[in-house]
Amino acid sequence: MADQQKESLITGVDIGGSHITACQVAVNEGKCREGSMARRHLDSSADADTIVALWASVIQESLQNSKQQAGQIGIAMPGPFDYEKGISYMADLNKYDRLYGLNVKEMLADKLGVPSTDIRMINDATAFLLGEQQQLTTAKSGMILGVTLGTGLGSAWSINGQLIEGDLYKFPFRDGVAEDYVSARWLTQQYRQRTGREVAGVKEISDQAASEEAIACELFEEFGRSLAEILYMRFEGRGPQYVILGGNISLACSHFITAFQDSLRPKMEVPAHSVSVLGESAALIGAACLWKQ
Repeated sequence: MADQQKESLITGVDIGGSHITACQVAVNEGKCREGSMARRHLDSSADADTIVALWASVIQESLQNSKQQAGQIGIAMPGPFDYEKGISYMADLNKYDRLYGLNVKEMLADKLGVPSTDIRMINDATAFLLGEQQQLTTAKSGMILGVTLGTGLGSAWSINGQLIEGDLYKFPFRDGVAEDYVSARWLTQQYRQRTGREVAGVKEISDQAASEEAIACELFEEFGRSLAEILYMRFEGRGPQYVILGGNISLACSHFITAFQDSLRPKMEVPAHSVSVLGESAALIGAACLWKQ
């Protein structure tokens, strides 16, 4: 027991639209405990009781993997969501519609047999940034922006250590919002329209760009320019100083980062950047670090 307390193990949970992952996090080290990971796919259109029961099952599996008792839990999940109270406000997003208006924190606490005060919740993109910040080897001054590029566009930023939940996904842009132009959905739709070929995901387009296929290369360059324009407009040319890229599309960073930088350069100082070092573990570690003393 003394060793467990010394390790300060906290259950970190990452809930997405199609999966849930849990692990035990040594928050003082910013690392997931080896062998504690549990992950399952889920149907986010299922009824509330089925969804929350699966969440509880995965958390319990992670605890069992590391021979831990249920204790403090940090959960990263998408919004709209009241993270303090634990109430979901997701609607018409093709995920978790049947959780709308429910206090899922209390529902989950009941299934786990823990007080709801032992559960803390955070936006998934904010958790990503918090997790990645634990890995920075040198302190960064000014604004640090975390951007998750995947099915959608997630964001959060930190100004001198203060975390702020981002809003890039809904920022007005061209004929819609930013997420319409900087997401896997945009890349796959545009690739299909311009080539007439279906692709399963961004990796296929990235592979084509690596083979110097003209359309794939053009798409990623447009993607980079759009991201630059969004950041310039949202922050009115006054930041950030450092950008951390995450999400599956960040793995294709080499195909769009030059266009991103070239587009920004005439307008504002180009921020330094890095690609996530933690990958899918970032949100798990960030969520657990809600309990870091």
